[in-house]
Amino acid sequence: MPNYQNSILSVMASISRYYGVISTDKTCSELDVKLSENYRNVVVLIADGMGVSVLENALDEQAFLCKHTIKSICSVFPSTTVPATATFYSGVAPIVHGRLGWGTYFKETNEIVETFTGKNMYTQEPSDIHPNEVLAYERLIDKIKAVNSNIECTELYPDKIDNKNIHTFHQMTRAILAETQKPNNHFIIAYWHNPDYISHRKGPYSAETIEVVREINAQTETLAKELQDTLLIVLADHGHIDIQKYISINDCGLIDTCLRLPLSIEDRCSAVFVHPDKKELFEAEFQKYLADDFLLFSDKEVMDLELLGPGIPHARIHEFIGDYLLIGKTDKCLYHEVSNGFPIPFLKGHHGGVTQNEMLVPLILIGKK
Repeated sequence: MPNYQNSILSVMASISRYYGVISTDKTCSELDVKLSENYRNVVVLIADGMGVSVLENALDEQAFLCKHTIKSICSVFPSTTVPATATFYSGVAPIVHGRLGWGTYFKETNEIVETFTGKNMYTQEPSDIHPNEVLAYERLIDKIKAVNSNIECTELYPDKIDNKNIHTFHQMTRAILAETQKPNNHFIIAYWHNPDYISHRKGPYSAETIEVVREINAQTETLAKELQDTLLIVLADHGHIDIQKYISINDCGLIDTCLRLPLSIEDRCSAVFVHPDKKELFEAEFQKYLADDFLLFSDKEVMDLELLGPGIPHARIHEFIGDYLLIGKTDKCLYHEVSNGFPIPFLKGHHGGVTQNEMLVPLILIGKK
């Protein structure tokens, strides 16, 4: 289960306080110690999907990234890219920024809309909803700049996201190095889409994923040798597991007759919207068909357990959670077949649930004075 006292949220709380930005979240003590050395540049490098299990499967303990791993920390929940990256870029927990996963239910149009693309998740048709506008948040770099006139803040992404000339991880490291060599102090947050992209398609422990992680290790080692007066923080947004089976919710007894909307959020953390008069039936059918592989939490339990983290809840958080969350605890995924729906992408690797392989990510600290 998520531990926000030792998490990527803690990392961002440390960075926030280092730059004078107010944060009430618990900081990461190991990072606080390194930041006290007052580096001119602080770089956060996010390797999407490079959880502890993925890293350790690809590298031996003497590899550069492994030698500099301080400890394992927790992702946010759900353990998936949308909420985790929003936490990196905002410095707040998912319950505050409201971005819970790939697909979000919006009552305005009564549809599940992909957070990043703005398309209907089931039909792939464009939606009138623009999630980036509805779920806009204050970015951490803007908070930092507001209280530090002498700090240059930069976000770096691969070309597939913002069309910059960063096509390879080598080019990403060159872009990071170039920013650190400019005048003034710098806070840089860089996102790379692998090994997540290849893990989804080939599996998190495949030869292809191992090759990608080894390339990240080698290029990061080269970068670290070239940096000056820089603290390099390498970590992931979440981990990955091998998926052994996809389960259609339509084949689980009477469950689909209980639902008033298609499943949303993620395949391993699904928001469930149930007809008010069928909640008892739904819970009984869950016990018969899904309890071995999934956890079931009501909206109230999600809030009471602080699964989405600490902080003041987003105004629409209950709308997005629905009546229940179905959360993967083994190696299964859920999907929902709807009429006129787009073909389901059955991925080999996935995340979003609460296994250790999904939830634990490495905290890698490399200080270069």
